[in-house]
Amino acid sequence: MLTHLKDFRANEILKQAALGYMASQLVSKQEKEKLATMFKNFDKNGDGRLDKKEIQEGYKKFHHRLVSDDEVN
Repeated sequence: MLTHLKDFRANEILKQAALGYMASQLVSKQEKEKLATMFKNFDKNGDGRLDKKEIQEGYKKFHHRLVSDDEVN
């Protein structure tokens, strides 16, 4: 069971890395900088991750749009 959990975690990390790489190849340098700035503005606690509350507050502040829990999940 523990082996399966470790394998699952490793696969998830690999999947995230692959998706991150693909995304980085699809946007220009200017778009990357804009996205990084937006991410930093959303990431209030500076932990490098966006939780549901940070996403909702960021959209409200910067995009003047409320985002429901369902949209964030």
